[in-house]
This record gives sequence, structure tokens and C-alpha cells, in this order.
Amino acid sequence: MKEIFEKAVEGGWDKKRAHVSDSWTEVGMDSTHKALLDPLFWQGLSKSLEWENKQHPHCLLTLMTEYDSTNLDLVGKRIHVWQYHWHRFIDHLAQDKDPELFFEGLIKKETV
Repeated sequence: MKEIFEKAVEGGWDKKRAHVSDSWTEVGMDSTHKALLDPLFWQGLSKSLEWENKQHPHCLLTLMTEYDSTNLDLVGKRIHVWQYHWHRFIDHLAQDKDPELFFEGLIKKETV
């Protein structure tokens, strides 16, 4: 996890937002959770991993929006790559999976 935090800081994320110390060894669970759910953390990670100018094939999010009182309309909305990975991370957690495994796979993909 140390590498992922360093990448986010490199991209401009302010670790003080999650009360993360300089040593990275003192990161408590509350601080870690707060950081990993911070959109600015994901934006910093995006910048350092150079996702900003990339198009991801799955970055079309389908949203349900109400257009009248009885019908729902499915609307496609383009999202940023960092938002796509953030949503994937939240889904990963919802399946009771280890956060570190998510980031190991993410970093491996980005360095290949």
C-alpha cells in the first residue's frame, strides 16, 4: 500500500487529508479507509499513473434517471478513468476482498 500512497502524493494528493504520516508505517485503518475513499486521492493517482489523457473502454457509466413519474431512462455518461477505477475499488470492497490485492493488480496493469 505504501507505493499506492506515494503515487497519489506524487500526483498532487495531500496526505494530510487522511492524517497520514511521513513514515507511512503509522497509517492506521481509519486513515487508510479515509484516504482510499477520497476522490482527491484517486485524482492524484490518476495524474501520477497518467490516466488523465487515456480513454478506457469501460468508462461509459450507465445511470438511471427519472424523466417522468412513471418511466426511467437509461443514460450513458462518460466518466474519468480515475472514477472508473474508484468504482471498481468500491465494488471490490463490497465483495469483501482485500484492498491490497486490488492495488497490486492495478499497479501491475499500469506498468506492463
